[in-house]
Amino acid sequence: MSNKLILIRHGETNHNKKGLLQGMINTKLNEKGKRQSLEVAKKINNLSVTDISIDGVFCSPLYRALQTYDIIMKNINEKPSSLLTFFDYRLREINIGSLANKKKEDVSVDLMNNSPDGEPATLVMERIKSFINYIKNNFNNKTFLIISHNYVLKLLISYVEKGFFDEKVIGETMIKNGELKIVEV
Repeated sequence: MSNKLILIRHGETNHNKKGLLQGMINTKLNEKGKRQSLEVAKKINNLSVTDISIDGVFCSPLYRALQTYDIIMKNINEKPSSLLTFFDYRLREINIGSLANKKKEDVSVDLMNNSPDGEPATLVMERIKSFINYIKNNFNNKTFLIISHNYVLKLLISYVEKGFFDEKVIGETMIKNGELKIVEV
């Protein structure tokens, strides 16, 4: 049997609002991001009404994801103390080095994914493969919340849907702040 992953992108930050790249810098949720996280909790509660129960949570250790996690945990019907919880470095956003704080439209996708002083996209892909393989090899018929970041979630969706990192899927996948998507692995 497969596992369900409920993918959640962290709530909005002021960097998101201004169109600034964040990478691995620690930014915090703005008020809209906090409301988005609360809305995600409500959506999760609606899922539990349809017989989907949450077995655990995997969360990026970056602050904006941790804040999203905290708001969700305080507002879901599941008892947080009964959930397996992992703060997993593999789910952190790509390190874009000195490109952080730059406007998105001023930086090409290729440069963003291969910043000279950041993390190569290939290393992020290896993190995602490792994470998916960990889920597949250690759990069966479980449902997990995955709280992470835009690029990481795009890679994860591509790898789950195609079995490899498909540039077209990565480029076309949109996960807005505070949005969730369910996939199976």
